Amino acid sequence: MAIHSNDRLQGIIKNNIITLDDFELIDRGNNTVHAPASNTDFVMLDFWFVGCVSCMEDHKRIEGFLPFLKRKREELTTIANDDSYQKWNDYREKHHYS
Repeated sequence: MAIHSNDRLQGIIKNNIITLDDFELIDRGNNTVHAPASNTDFVMLDFWFVGCVSCMEDHKRIEGFLPFLKRKREELTTIANDDSYQKWNDYREKHHYS
């Protein structure tokens, strides 16, 4: 996902609530979408990009945390900040990152 205005991002950071539906995202099928409403109590956002070494290490651990988050009625949404859909999708498929 690319946010086109740093001013807008700074304004969002100052808030406790972010409405993901305000942003256009690219899904795994290369379609432009808005994030669906969540039925959870809390949504954690993970911003990453292909080539981020610490992000790749996190991806190895994330799958193990998903059952815990589900029990706590929390959700993890990952948002990659890559310009190339193909590069992002190739990474995701190669590393079995759902």
